[in-house]
Amino acid sequence: MSTDPPGAKKRVLIVEDDMVQRLVLENMLRRLDLEIAGKVSNGQSAIRKALELKPDLITMDIFLKDKTDGVTAVEKIHEQLTIPVIYITGNSDKFNSERLQNTEFIGYVNKPVTFQKLKSVLEGTIFLNGGDSTQNGSDSVQNGVHPKKTGTENI
Repeated sequence: MSTDPPGAKKRVLIVEDDMVQRLVLENMLRRLDLEIAGKVSNGQSAIRKALELKPDLITMDIFLKDKTDGVTAVEKIHEQLTIPVIYITGNSDKFNSERLQNTEFIGYVNKPVTFQKLKSVLEGTIFLNGGDSTQNGSDSVQNGVHPKKTGTENI
């Protein structure tokens, strides 16, 4: 992660293969006073950009159009860097939910992503309100917002 001075905007890497969704995420993150460090559309580019830019946060679409999906990209990134992740998904099936549990992430948001859903995941973290960066503190699942669970619970 970056070593920006206190008060500096947190930098986000957006990984999303849908151009419209990428623009929507960018606008929402800017509204939350976060800086966009970069935007990529596939898993291999996500790995390269994350290692190059060392952002403070990654928003990661799970299903990408290349051979490297979002979960695999996060696993590869986390082999070298610890960067908090918010997964973005249009499908929260059991297989992928179980795969997510093996990675470090703040939470995940079901598509369609809304400003309120994204803000809810970020509230209480270092990205909003100066809280803990590892979890947003809520165990509830509301309106497509899924904070990371602790222990062995399923998401």
